[in-house]
Amino acid sequence: MTVKSLGDLSAKVNAQVVTEDGAKWVTIDTASRAVTVNGDAGTALTAAGAHEGKLYGTDNNYPFTADNLYAICNIYEIDPDQDYQETILYHCYQQYVPMDLTTAPKTTVTLTDDDGNQVTKGLWYAALYQLE
Repeated sequence: MTVKSLGDLSAKVNAQVVTEDGAKWVTIDTASRAVTVNGDAGTALTAAGAHEGKLYGTDNNYPFTADNLYAICNIYEIDPDQDYQETILYHCYQQYVPMDLTTAPKTTVTLTDDDGNQVTKGLWYAALYQLE
């Protein structure tokens, strides 16, 4: 079988990869196939997404089994502009963590508490639970 190219594809893909030296944040140039390491990752993520310049991911342990069904995992916010600094936003049971966080970005909501005080909290759009 001979595979022929239908056209050139030139794009840069940012990703996390796990190497023998640990997890890394990289940029892959599809035209040259060059891989540039942008920084070390403190946590190897199992699912992630991006929103407004930040990355969001989880260290969930897929697949779910009877032994790990109620294990606690973390949801992280990663800031590429701050040397890929990781912040844990939330801990939750792993069965409640989405596999793709792209469709559930973080936002803030301000509500009035029982004492009449304005309270601002971080929330996920229609997908998860209160973060802060």
